[in-house]
Amino acid sequence: MSKLRIDVTGVPFHVFARGNNKQDIFFDEIDRLVFLKYCREAKEQFDFRLFTYALMNNHFHLLLQMEKESSLAQLMQGIQFQYARYINRKFRRVGHLFQGRYVNISVEKDAYFLTVDRYIHLNPVRAGMVARPEDFPWSSYRARFENHKEDWLDHHAALDYFGNKREAQLEAYRKFTEEAMPSREDWSLEQLAKMTSLGSPRFHQQIKNRLLGAKEAT
Repeated sequence: MSKLRIDVTGVPFHVFARGNNKQDIFFDEIDRLVFLKYCREAKEQFDFRLFTYALMNNHFHLLLQMEKESSLAQLMQGIQFQYARYINRKFRRVGHLFQGRYVNISVEKDAYFLTVDRYIHLNPVRAGMVARPEDFPWSSYRARFENHKEDWLDHHAALDYFGNKREAQLEAYRKFTEEAMPSREDWSLEQLAKMTSLGSPRFHQQIKNRLLGAKEAT
């Protein structure tokens, strides 16, 4: 039985996809810039908030939330299709770039949201690519500390859990992230792929109720 795919608005989602047969999907910095370009351009068509990202070598992680009636499925299909077409043209190749469709996990706000945010930012550290999250140029971690560089990202969603003064927020967020190094949340992609939602029993039930309501309405 295939995993249930959830597509509801107003709820954060941890979204990831990796290369076919675990092969690389990013080959140089230009590729990563192109992928981020497609994400930025998607905001002109879809109403969504992008909180966190990390572009690894053979997969990517996003933490985002669809607003109003925008579709997560349409958003991700568009981004992945454009990027796969770009790579195929670049290397004059055919075939699938990604290993199936993306995986999405609904995430409860508060502690669960922060846990996923931290997990994504520590991915490069856990993979041994860098010693510290700020050393990795292809995640949203560094931008969070650079006067909200990349203003198409929503840094407030995480920082606002740590008060309302920017300097204090950043220091508390840095401490929160570093206390989990090398990583307290050591989930593999295989483990994550089996999850449907991450949160309390009440949150799981709320998601289930929303899905049932959406099915009844169709």
